[in-house]
Formats: sequence, C-alpha cells, structure tokens
Amino acid sequence: MEFATTDDTMTVGLSGTKVTYGIDKSKLITNINNGSTPITNVQAKFKIADAGTGTKTITADKTGTE
Repeated sequence: MEFATTDDTMTVGLSGTKVTYGIDKSKLITNINNGSTPITNVQAKFKIADAGTGTKTITADKTGTE
C-alpha cells in the first residue's frame, strides 16, 4: 500500500493497521496565502452577552449571517 501526497504539506504513514496523518502548519499557511483559489467556506461562531439581553450566538460567514 502506498500513500502519496502532491507536496510535503501533509504526511501519511502506515504502521500495521494504523494510518496516521500529519499537517505541517507553516507550509499549509503558505499554501493558503499564496494560492490563487480563494477560500469561501470559512465560518466562525461565537457568543456575546450583556446584563440586559443575555447571551446571543453570532455566526460570521461570507454572507454575514447572524
């Protein structure tokens, strides 16, 4: 069995029946920042709160969903 990657950003190994995956964070960041294809599916969720209205969950995505 052979595991092949197109560059060395991701590593794949096999030991017996166990497959391990690894990502070189620095190379991944470089690939993302230098790539010509924009990332469009990023989403962040967080909560805000105050004494008067309680907690509200906010979702930040490319459409500005709340």
